[in-house]
Amino acid sequence: MEQPAYHCLNLIKQELEKGHQGKAIDLALRYFSRDFSDPELYYEWGKTFELLGLAKKAIESYGFALKLSPNNPHYLKSLAILLYETGLLEKAFSIFKKLTNVVPNDEEINAYWINLLEELGLKGVSESLKGIEKKASPLRYFPPSLGKEEIEIFLRLFSGRERGFAEQILDKKTALSRLIFYDFPLTPEFVRAHILSEKTIFFFPLREDKRMKMGIIAFFISKRERFLYARQPAYLTLKSERLKAYCLKVQEIVNKTFEIPGYLEKVNRFFYRLWIFLEEFIHFLQIKRFLKEIIQKLPYPEFGIAVEPLLPTRPIGVGWQERPIFLPLGINRETKERSLFINEDGEFYKEQIRFLKKIKEISHLELKTFVRRGISGIESKTEDEVLEKLRKSCLIIDTLVNKAEAGRVLEHREKLILFYTLGLVDKKLLHKVLYPTPDYNAFKVERILRAMKKNPISCVKIREFLPELSLSLDCHCVFDLSDGRYPSPLLHINPYLVPSEDYRLTLQRSSFNKLVKVFIELYQQREGIDRKLRQIERELAGVFSKKALKSIP
Repeated sequence: MEQPAYHCLNLIKQELEKGHQGKAIDLALRYFSRDFSDPELYYEWGKTFELLGLAKKAIESYGFALKLSPNNPHYLKSLAILLYETGLLEKAFSIFKKLTNVVPNDEEINAYWINLLEELGLKGVSESLKGIEKKASPLRYFPPSLGKEEIEIFLRLFSGRERGFAEQILDKKTALSRLIFYDFPLTPEFVRAHILSEKTIFFFPLREDKRMKMGIIAFFISKRERFLYARQPAYLTLKSERLKAYCLKVQEIVNKTFEIPGYLEKVNRFFYRLWIFLEEFIHFLQIKRFLKEIIQKLPYPEFGIAVEPLLPTRPIGVGWQERPIFLPLGINRETKERSLFINEDGEFYKEQIRFLKKIKEISHLELKTFVRRGISGIESKTEDEVLEKLRKSCLIIDTLVNKAEAGRVLEHREKLILFYTLGLVDKKLLHKVLYPTPDYNAFKVERILRAMKKNPISCVKIREFLPELSLSLDCHCVFDLSDGRYPSPLLHINPYLVPSEDYRLTLQRSSFNKLVKVFIELYQQREGIDRKLRQIERELAGVFSKKALKSIP
């Protein structure tokens, strides 16, 4: 059967030489068979179909040849180049990737491969193949200060599996990325190298007990669509701008409507992630349900934009496999793009390391409340009303809130006043006020709140802390203290927020040492009172005896 086929190929070539292309095409379509057993014959038919301008048939014929001889470099090369030239970039990428392993040093193949990688936006890979080194900039670069505190905050936020993480490197043959794995805990040295672009680290969010400390929602344009429209940059630019607009809208909904602190990260223009951090490790199935509840309540994205929870595992047909997650603030080796957090305007935070200190975590209770009710506990309107009432009633609180909202650094005593007023009304209210200040650290705020006694600060203590400000604002509020409470700004909000004297003298409101001190003071006062009573009693007894009085006249 193969001999007549070869004879037919010769006839087709003769007709082409005579200029009878129509007749040559008729012969090719009539005599081509899918039952050849010789891969070389399929290869020859593929080249003939290319001469005839029948790209689809040529691709089919090369495919049959590769089924019979999967690693033949000539078949792979012809198919890869044809796929590239016809714009089928996804299939071309797959074949070229295999081809660079089979024939690593072919100049023509490498040239096509580099062009394809550049069209797909894989700048790091193409530059690696070209051997291009990074040019030194005339502008000096000053790396961020990464002390113990900064590294600890990063490790706490992105903590996951007790042992094990991965590093992204570029393969020497294909220049595509692959992961190498380490079987020990993620160390500060690797984190520092990741942030300084010396390494690119992936972590595993899931601990050995199947719990995790964050939820991630991914927003992206599918890889297939990027391949399909790689040669239409205007379309992809428009699509990426719509993806960004949708992600910013989602961030606003999550933060303001759902009242969940969500932080948007731009990995590249086709891929964004929304991070929600938790105060404690929670079973990942609860987090999965939580993320699905959020996604169900979001507006439906336009065609081509995918939204899905970025889970710590992925299905592999039978069972699931752990998924490594690219850590923020690092550089992807393939694209040479740095992953950074962005604000509500879509701009990068100017100081990413300082921004990490401002990240707020939600409690397990808040997560369960959202899943159960679909909303968080307190509405923003109520918080605003409480703050507005307190600001109108206490001019010192109003002045401190204005200072914080202006982005100025609050002194230690000024912070204490806000902690022992706003912090005892609602901790979210305190976070909201302190957030604009340069040294705001959500973790430290939470730690202080947990350690605080629930006694609001008194007006006397405020005037002692800020004497000049108190005098300038004429701070002299008048309260009804008949029930044993003391003057405090919180009496303007709710008198029961300030404990009565009897309630203050309990271990729930006071420390052991303080109660001992009060006991000694009261005991000493009682001794003094008893002594004075005895003295008065002796004096009065003498008067009663001299005048023979039986009662007080």
